[in-house]
Amino acid sequence: MLALIAFAAVAAQKAFACRVECAFENTANQLEHILAKGKKIPPGQAKKCSKKCD
Repeated sequence: MLALIAFAAVAAQKAFACRVECAFENTANQLEHILAKGKKIPPGQAKKCSKKCD
């Protein structure tokens, strides 16, 4: 039972870490665009996260 709980916790942690990485990547892409061109990215034109989160 404890092994099953540990397995679920590790799986959840990996999924959460992937989503956090995508959030930072998206923020960095937006910041890069703002600094390079001086304006915000129009809706629907932002780069997507390069990771495939499950």
